[in-house]
Amino acid sequence: MVKSRFCKFFIFFIIFSFILTGIGNYIFYIFADFDNYIVQVNKKKINFSMLEEEIKKYRFLHNKIVKDNQENNFFNNYKLYRRVLLNLIDKSLLLEYAKELGLVVSDQQVREKILSTSHFLFHKKFSNKRFNFFVRNVLGITPKKYADFVRDELIIQQIIYGIDCGNFMFPIEMQWFFPIMFQFRKVRLAKFDIEKVMQKQNITESDVRCHYELYKNQYVFPRMFKIGYFLVDINLMENFYVPNFHEISDWYVKNIHKFYIPACKRYSVIYTDKKNKAFSYLRKIQSGRNFHELAKLVSIDADSSKNGGDIGWINDNDIFLDEIKKADLKKLNEISSIIKCSKGFAIVKLDHIQSKKIIPLHKVEKYISSEIKKVKSCEYYYTLKKKIINILQNNVDNFAILQKLQKLYDVNIEETNWFSVKNVPKSLDYIEIKDFLFRELSLDLNESFIKKFRLIDIDNDCFCFFYIIDYKNESIQPIEKVYHEIEYFIRRKQAVEKTRILAENVVKKLNTNRIDESNVLCDYNLQFNTFRVFSFFSFHDALTRKVFSLSLQYINKSSYGVFFSECGDVLLIALDDVYYEIPKNSQDVLFIKKLSLIISNHIMLDTLLCYLRNRADIKINTNLFYNE
Repeated sequence: MVKSRFCKFFIFFIIFSFILTGIGNYIFYIFADFDNYIVQVNKKKINFSMLEEEIKKYRFLHNKIVKDNQENNFFNNYKLYRRVLLNLIDKSLLLEYAKELGLVVSDQQVREKILSTSHFLFHKKFSNKRFNFFVRNVLGITPKKYADFVRDELIIQQIIYGIDCGNFMFPIEMQWFFPIMFQFRKVRLAKFDIEKVMQKQNITESDVRCHYELYKNQYVFPRMFKIGYFLVDINLMENFYVPNFHEISDWYVKNIHKFYIPACKRYSVIYTDKKNKAFSYLRKIQSGRNFHELAKLVSIDADSSKNGGDIGWINDNDIFLDEIKKADLKKLNEISSIIKCSKGFAIVKLDHIQSKKIIPLHKVEKYISSEIKKVKSCEYYYTLKKKIINILQNNVDNFAILQKLQKLYDVNIEETNWFSVKNVPKSLDYIEIKDFLFRELSLDLNESFIKKFRLIDIDNDCFCFFYIIDYKNESIQPIEKVYHEIEYFIRRKQAVEKTRILAENVVKKLNTNRIDESNVLCDYNLQFNTFRVFSFFSFHDALTRKVFSLSLQYINKSSYGVFFSECGDVLLIALDDVYYEIPKNSQDVLFIKKLSLIISNHIMLDTLLCYLRNRADIKINTNLFYNE
């Protein structure tokens, strides 16, 4: 439930922006017949808790810590909340469409997806602890509800997979894509000097103070720590123990069954496709013809015939060709009768017999040593952990704890420098440690409680023992510390806005057919760089997309546009020429066709979403914004 007017207004602003920014395909109804929901999509309600769960998932997957101050999150992450809310609406529409298609996902598929999720793996194995920590502590939901999330994602993936696996395009579509893909654009770029414009801006102290009062929550010293710690990893403890020969030989005797090599037999086979041929070959062998020479000449199996019919050593327990079992050969050099098989007919010969063997101790000594080390390290690990827990429970004084630990275990306490959530030392970069320090631990408690020794399980095979040497709580920086930063920000913001207006005026003048380019450039102190060539294959770049949005309006005259980069630069673009280069290499043409299909599939998915939005009833809850 939205708990403040600010948050309510914020969500209302998000939804209102959908309408203003092109999500007008949605049919919104404003009404007041239900509470505590942001929007309703075809009778399915999306509430604030659902939005928060999606936000938490997004932040966790992008290594962002969820802050306690929800209003501050709203204020600083408008784009994130808007994107996630829109995704929730699209997800609801796709799931409803999947239900119409009859798409389902089995429990086994959900289980396999969860078990293979990288965030739940520790040392390449699924960690139940990590899974429960993420589901219960990060998302704040039950495992069953998380399984439902995964099921929904897999169902949506089926729809996307069905579109992406399509390999058909109409000829008219290919005719539309190919000219664009083979297109190259020659342009010149000129950069507006924002720094000069900034110098002319007059920023007063009241401007800075006003900005600081409005946005002071953006200028925060993060929570910081200095800690002493040591990590104990069961996988790094194997070298602490070296087994002696007596232990190795004793383990060998107790596990001797592991070192048996079962009896093996080596066979040769002649394959033929006709029964009368098989009888002919058998008679020749019985008359004294060499089996292996005959196999080289007449066997139809290409692999074994090269080796005189030899198919290698076969274990009695091996699942192999049925003809070997049917032959039931017991004696050396015994030859079978004609056997019906998958390739036609076969004649089998038993070449060699190797009795059951035991691998000698000296050949498996290293393997046994490593197995003993694993067991001993595991015992040592859990014994050590239990003793450390007892020391922590029975002692309050940190110095006494440290002394006892040094007697118990060769402890090498490492101390960190100051660090925040953005620069956690690599050796401590675990979800469990970061979550405790930056989410769970309250720094408003007694200092002795905050600085006491702690043990945190990272996984079943690893734990961290640490204590906080010193700490700094999150705090708003005083205006004196950020005065120049704010002044620079306001100055640049004003300069960018004035440059934007200036750039648009320049483009208007240049795009008229009556004004000479050099005169305009001279008036505004601009200079184009040497030309660059842009191709469709860099379409992921924002500047390339802007270049391809321009069109040549007049013959033998450039076309102009303006580009605003993410870092705040303003560029003037002159499109001088558009030309085509058709690849002659057949592989290049094939690549272009595949790329065309990918783009076509993206368009199909967008078209499907557009259709689903058009037919949907999406309703806004006005009570969310007007009721306390």
